[in-house]
Formats: sequence, structure tokens, C-alpha cells
Amino acid sequence: MIARLAHAAAGARLEAPRLPVVEVEDAAFVHGLAVALGALRLGVALGLEGDPLEELGLAGLLHDVGHLEPAPGEDGATRRRLHTVRGAARLAAVEGLPDVTLLVAYEHHLRFDARPNYPLLAAPRRPVAAARVVAVADSWETVRTRGGATPDEALWLLRDRAGGYLDPDLVDLFASLVAAGPGRPD
Repeated sequence: MIARLAHAAAGARLEAPRLPVVEVEDAAFVHGLAVALGALRLGVALGLEGDPLEELGLAGLLHDVGHLEPAPGEDGATRRRLHTVRGAARLAAVEGLPDVTLLVAYEHHLRFDARPNYPLLAAPRRPVAAARVVAVADSWETVRTRGGATPDEALWLLRDRAGGYLDPDLVDLFASLVAAGPGRPD
């Protein structure tokens, strides 16, 4: 499935799929799928192809797997803060997954400017490149579908977060992809 998505990424619209959502697991899948599509579009624009592109798409799909098993009675803030650690641990237990899926699950909420966020690190650092790509796609999908932002509002929010939470070069590239519509920008 990821290979087919990667192949189609050059022509994909940067919109969340319109699928019926019945349960929490369905919403998580649709969110992961939308993030994977956005990450694949960025990956194609960055010149990725083959296995690295497919691995990026898989990492986008699985980035929030840690949200699927919260502890009983846990509040939303704790659940949100711990989902990166839980997701990475869950993916580490799966044989055959590329390492990038684990790294993205763990790092997709680290800030580009290396200031503290979650997960808490002993020494601040920037997230790996794949996690920075997924963070842009995740932010776009979240503000568009959960926040109800228009494309212009969503781009404004991404640009507002650029340099702090998000990689400014990736935000600029993503904005050019949104402006160009389906396919690669000229």
C-alpha cells in the first residue's frame, strides 16, 4: 500500500481523505493516511524515491500509533505527552520495520529549534529529517481537519510555527506544493 501511495504522491492533493470515520481507530487511521500522503508529497519534492520514500510514507502512517493505547484514567495532556514514547516502544517491538518509523514516532513533536517539547530529552536537539517532514504534514492535516482551517489559514499557521516547531525550509516547500496543487511545482 505504501509503495502505491509513494508512486501516486506526485499527483496527490494535499487534502485529508474523505472516508467515513466510525471509531477512534478509524480516525487514527485516516489521520495517519493523510499525514503519510503529505509526507510523501514532500519526499517526492525533496527528490526521494524507492525505499527511502516508501519508508517515509510508512513513518507518516504510523507516527501516532502511541495514541492507540492510553493508560486507563489518563488525562489528555499526559496521553499527548507520552504517545511519542509509547509509539516508539510499540514499533520497536515489530520485526522488520525500518528504523525511521521508530525515530519518527519518537521525534515528530521535537521542535526544529531544539527547545524543550516532548518527549523530554536529556540534551536538546533537532529531530531527524524524516521527523521534520512528518511534523509539517502532521501540522497541516491537524489544522485542516481538526481545526477546520482553510488552506490559507493552515499555511499561515504553519508559517507562524516555522523556525520554532517546524523546519522553515520544509514549510516553504510545502507551501509551494499547496500553491501548485496536484503534481510537482514548476
